[in-house]
Amino acid sequence: MLFRISTHDLTLDQDIQGFGLTSEVKVTNNIRFDGLDFITGPAETAQSTRVLQSGGPSNFTNGATFISITHIVNTIPSGTCNPEGNKPAPPPLPLPINNVYTGTVVYEDLWPYKRDYDLNDLVMFCKFNLVTDNNNKVTSQVIKLLVKAAGASCQNGFGIQFDNLAPSDVDSVTGSSPHYNYISPGSSGTENGQNNAVIIAFDNVANVFHPVTPVFFNTVQGAAVGTADTLTGILIYRAAGMQPISGIRKIFIKR
Repeated sequence: MLFRISTHDLTLDQDIQGFGLTSEVKVTNNIRFDGLDFITGPAETAQSTRVLQSGGPSNFTNGATFISITHIVNTIPSGTCNPEGNKPAPPPLPLPINNVYTGTVVYEDLWPYKRDYDLNDLVMFCKFNLVTDNNNKVTSQVIKLLVKAAGASCQNGFGIQFDNLAPSDVDSVTGSSPHYNYISPGSSGTENGQNNAVIIAFDNVANVFHPVTPVFFNTVQGAAVGTADTLTGILIYRAAGMQPISGIRKIFIKR
């Protein structure tokens, strides 16, 4: 089983899963990825300019490819009227391999003090996309974060520690958005003074969500649902294989 889609513009607000040998998505104009969505599996996406209006190579996972429409060649099988058949053009080089891990974490910022166990001070959806080369060595990570709820009066921040990854192993970090000067990032973007590489995504959750009710965000029963910004961070290693795919990450709030 496979499918073929042909359209002028394409905006993805959910994943597209390829089936069969190779499914086809043909777009003559703009392609946009809206949030944390992917084209995944045996799917070939072709566009006239091969330029995404939003998103990037990490949005094509598990064998999905992105090519120019000019590289599409219809293959005619050999037969009585065409003994030689039609030889297709060489396939495009494969995109990097993506290893995607997702989860939702919840926090209580007064722990271990008692009587407050609702664990809604920060509710965060996380997606880690570890990009590996053809030798299965990790070259970079694409991290996407989305605040689902925040019911704290504290100005909580959010950070990620990468165990067994020294700050000197990191070439660059983009996407971190601290607002206050108590966070001290180094030249590569990781936090100074740490033995392991630490990224502070934000230092005040109120700077990344848009509540409907004052102070609390999506924690008041019956209240309208607010929205939050999707944060995207990219961590690039100095050399492939600095951290295994199973590398341990500690995700924490910073109060």
